Amino acid sequence: MDVPSRIHFYSAVTGVSFELPPGFEAGAQDERSAQYEWRDEDDDQVLARVVVQQMDVGAAAVRTVAEAFAAADGDLVEERLAVIDDCPTATVVVHLPHGVRGSTPVTGPGGDDLVAHFTAVEFSGAVRTVAAFAPWADRDRWIPVFDEAVASCRFL
Repeated sequence: MDVPSRIHFYSAVTGVSFELPPGFEAGAQDERSAQYEWRDEDDDQVLARVVVQQMDVGAAAVRTVAEAFAAADGDLVEERLAVIDDCPTATVVVHLPHGVRGSTPVTGPGGDDLVAHFTAVEFSGAVRTVAAFAPWADRDRWIPVFDEAVASCRFL
């Protein structure tokens, strides 16, 4: 029996379908967002997190949303524009050496020094965001995972 290399996730709340590696599980969901977590098997700490959210801005703001995230308390590593599932996207990768102010997306080791992979998507006249977080020390492992997750997105 083959082990899947990706697991499909979908949230009707966000209208976003995408794939993550085995080990990720659906986390908290509310009326505007859905979370997916990779947890440590031994102590259940969150080692990586992906948050998909509806934004209260119009579609014309997709690049502005990504630029605002890039201007956060961190260092811009990379930015790019792409079209995914016929939708324009803007992605930024940011080093957040002091974590996320007012939030703890990663509770495991390295949770105070993060890589954030943030994508804003114009879809059906609105913006959806896909924000992913992992320890900065593990960025070489996680950035390709987050890139693949965003590339697999389908907007329903």
